[in-house]
Amino acid sequence: MTKFLDPLDSAFILLETPGTSMNIGAVIELEVGGAEDPEKRFAELRDHVASRLHEIPVLSQRVVRAPFDMTWPILVRDEKFDLDRHVVRVALPSPGSTAQFDAFVSEFLSRPLSPQRPLWQLLVVEGRNDDRPVLVM
Repeated sequence: MTKFLDPLDSAFILLETPGTSMNIGAVIELEVGGAEDPEKRFAELRDHVASRLHEIPVLSQRVVRAPFDMTWPILVRDEKFDLDRHVVRVALPSPGSTAQFDAFVSEFLSRPLSPQRPLWQLLVVEGRNDDRPVLVM
């Protein structure tokens, strides 16, 4: 069965142009808890996302637009889905100031997402001068 995007979601797809990104983002500061090792913490987070993907099927679906946009875009399963393209670990350059973090998030959220893959990415940002990891989605 074909699943069409609703009008609001379709508008985000159809109104995006090379100079106008229609991304919506979130910044979430994490409490480190028990996992002090950044590699272990990232692996746990990635594994948790992988274990829950089946609960939100749209995360493994990509958008396909109709020729000449004659109808709403549809969602189809991405047969080449690779979680490692969507959950990524990055580090700010030293000293990891608030200004550097803000500039990084601004650049990330203004970057268009590839329509060849599901339209989401989760970054685990490390290297802030307060040593708190942050999720940017």
